Amino acid sequence: MKPPILLKTILDICFFILLISLIASMGIILSHLFLTSEGMPIYLNDHIIGDITMPKIILLILAIFQAGIFLFSVYTLRKVVHNFFKKRLFTSIQITGLNLAGRLIVLASILDAIVSFSSNLILESNLKLRFGIESTFGSFWLQLAMGLFLILLSKSFEKAKSFKEENELTV
Repeated sequence: MKPPILLKTILDICFFILLISLIASMGIILSHLFLTSEGMPIYLNDHIIGDITMPKIILLILAIFQAGIFLFSVYTLRKVVHNFFKKRLFTSIQITGLNLAGRLIVLASILDAIVSFSSNLILESNLKLRFGIESTFGSFWLQLAMGLFLILLSKSFEKAKSFKEENELTV
């Protein structure tokens, strides 16, 4: 099996870009909260956060937590892909890594929906529910499906590992 070099490269680039953007976002938010209220405005889901109140702080913390969970899911996928370079299939690292990454992506997409709903409620003071399919990879339904697919893939790897072990015992 040829190692997935392109996938490894893409995941590495995505991981470092997400890490830099998360650190920069946290720095901007912390400087805005503690140093001065002047300077760069803070945006959350295309809304400017003006005066800082406790619900807005909780919303920002939840958004940063969601971004951190998504970053950790990309990190976990990186570890799984790096494990494929050892030219072994159906290892425990691959099975648990795929399962964990899938669960984290599902959790991150649910938290993203909660943050989006809450930001409309808190920042605009109106209730908005959107049910639709976006044509981007950031779509809630596509992210949810990718997470569930990774969980299914981990279950398939687990089943294949048991078949492989059984086959090795009979030979």
